Amino acid sequence: RPGVLNLKRITYEETPAAIIEQIALKEAVHPLQSLNDLRTRLGPGRRCFAFFHPALPHKPLVFVHVSLLQQMPKSMEDIHAGSEKIVQGIDTEEDVSCATFYSITNTEPGLAGVDLGNHLIKSVVKQLKQELPKLDTFCTLSPIPNFSKWLQGKIAIQQSIHDATRIFTKEEMRLLERLFSSKPK
Repeated sequence: RPGVLNLKRITYEETPAAIIEQIALKEAVHPLQSLNDLRTRLGPGRRCFAFFHPALPHKPLVFVHVSLLQQMPKSMEDIHAGSEKIVQGIDTEEDVSCATFYSITNTEPGLAGVDLGNHLIKSVVKQLKQELPKLDTFCTLSPIPNFSKWLQGKIAIQQSIHDATRIFTKEEMRLLERLFSSKPK
């Protein structure tokens, strides 16, 4: 039951090294490239939060990385650039309006069917709203499972129907067909 879990912010300065090491080793979405990468993810313009069970206070069960930005990003490059602006003092955390959840990892395979990620994100939104009152946009760059397969099915259907019932314009169809034909199989 998520109600018994403790939400904790993970920071480079205050979180025990053993917990930071677990997060670094378990990161499943965007593997760490270096110690500097880890410092960046836990530094200005970023947040990392984890759920812990009271019986396992030094073992994160699920964790999420968040980027604080001025606007919704289109890519990981936007996340890196936005964080860099805060580090350089161009932007401040107090003035950000968008929190982007860009990586969430469940650390325990036995909890795979438990919807901890949903509860973690909701808890983090609540925490961030208290900490940064100007935040009004929350989004994710996380992939949607099977979206590509679903979209390709819709394209195939659209290619066989009359113009009056199409959901994509001809130009959109050309762009989508080009996108899928250029992807490696």
